[in-house]
Amino acid sequence: MKESKNMYGFTVESFKHKFAGFPLEDYFAWEYSEESDLSVACVADGITRDFIDNTVAKKNLASFIKSRTGQYSPHAQNVSRIGVNTFLKTRSLESSNLEINHYNKERGLIPTDYWGRDLAGCTAAGISIDYNRLSYESICDSGIAVFDEKGNLKFKTSNEGPNSKGDMDKEVKDKFGVTFDQQEGRRIIRSQYRNNPSQPLSYGALTGEEAALSYIRRGTENIQDKDFVLLYTDGVGDIIFQGEKTNPDFTTLLLSKDRKKIMNFCRREVYSEGTLVVYERPDYVALARSEREHERYKMRAIEDIMGPLGPEGRYLGR
Repeated sequence: MKESKNMYGFTVESFKHKFAGFPLEDYFAWEYSEESDLSVACVADGITRDFIDNTVAKKNLASFIKSRTGQYSPHAQNVSRIGVNTFLKTRSLESSNLEINHYNKERGLIPTDYWGRDLAGCTAAGISIDYNRLSYESICDSGIAVFDEKGNLKFKTSNEGPNSKGDMDKEVKDKFGVTFDQQEGRRIIRSQYRNNPSQPLSYGALTGEEAALSYIRRGTENIQDKDFVLLYTDGVGDIIFQGEKTNPDFTTLLLSKDRKKIMNFCRREVYSEGTLVVYERPDYVALARSEREHERYKMRAIEDIMGPLGPEGRYLGR
């Protein structure tokens, strides 16, 4: 877990994911200035790749052996880091997409067969906070949510991941007789449904393709003192939200502010891997009141020793 005064974040993975030997492909980072109360944060989820011999990566012993013998590329890990770090500098997922484009070109990753040398990509969600103004950007199934001090959901980005607009998997199976667990099914979905605005059931991802830009969602929201601002990848998003409803067990833990318990809960519940970053907005009204009371106490303590403050700004003594 990474922590600062008002922010914390972590990536968790399930036992099955760890056993399969796949590396963590989520990444997160933030920059926070207490003086300016300006926070910038981003999470990203690298898209799972096939093995370099074009075979499908699965959570089984054969895939474990292949992963351990270097047949699973690090591209998903790399572009999730690129996406996050670029957003911290630019506050723009469009810029993140451009940097991923450069990465893919430099490594000769082109979607000729949409298998082992397919474009590297990621989903992502980023925010910047300037006092009570939250600006956000997200793509696919990485998202942002805001809860108030009582655990009520105030705002949530839409999940626009695969199958969010309809049963894409069923359509592919009905039309082509294949599934995503098969090589041909992966080629069809990646070539016809990813970053393809002309396809009603399509989804977006930061792969460096220009068409990805039409899937980036942007907006601003007002936040209040004691609100919780959450960024998450799909693995944790599926824990926070159960369909259209919020998971009450998660909300209870969020309000407790017990960071270790929140991380352990997500680790128990996650299907493969997932990331969560939380910004706990301070109670600035209470802090300001406390600071004023401190100054008054300090003034009284000085006057007890030095006497009252005179008209020329000098203590008159006792």
